Amino acid sequence: LPPYFNVAENRIVGQVSVTYINDQSCKKCPTYEAYINQLKQSGVNVVAEKTIDYRHAEAQNLIQKYGIRRIPTFIFDKEIALYESVVSAWPKIGKITPDKSYVANSVSAPYRDTASDQIKGLVSATALVDSTCNECIKPNAIKQLFSRYQVAYGKERTVDINSSEGRALIKKYKIKSIPT
Repeated sequence: LPPYFNVAENRIVGQVSVTYINDQSCKKCPTYEAYINQLKQSGVNVVAEKTIDYRHAEAQNLIQKYGIRRIPTFIFDKEIALYESVVSAWPKIGKITPDKSYVANSVSAPYRDTASDQIKGLVSATALVDSTCNECIKPNAIKQLFSRYQVAYGKERTVDINSSEGRALIKKYKIKSIPT
């Protein structure tokens, strides 16, 4: 099992380097440090970690080189190929490049789309409530129902059913119960 000394190559193999490209301005984008830590705990010998903001020239070169479309992402060097558990799972996570780097491309939302340079995957939510109902479920309780699906909210607002906008939403969407 790696790492080990390869006599033919006269070096220790299985020492993995990872480059993490993030978007420091996207506070709601996921981070993958926990994933990297999990790999370390499972025996992957990560010896070098580098974090680069996507706007940095080095990150832009990697984005171009590997055709990266979503940020945050991470890139493992070819040494990761010695770890069977990673190799067997990789088709669900990303792609293997011609230079044998392992590039994650199935990134969870929200993420920065490199083609449009926009944050994608933030959900806008409107809670339609009846402010006169003290017994009714509150919008935060509804929001918590979706937290298990790792929904990231962008714009959030609350509209009362007694307002003109509230009545218009009820009519438009044929709403039968509140809160919605």
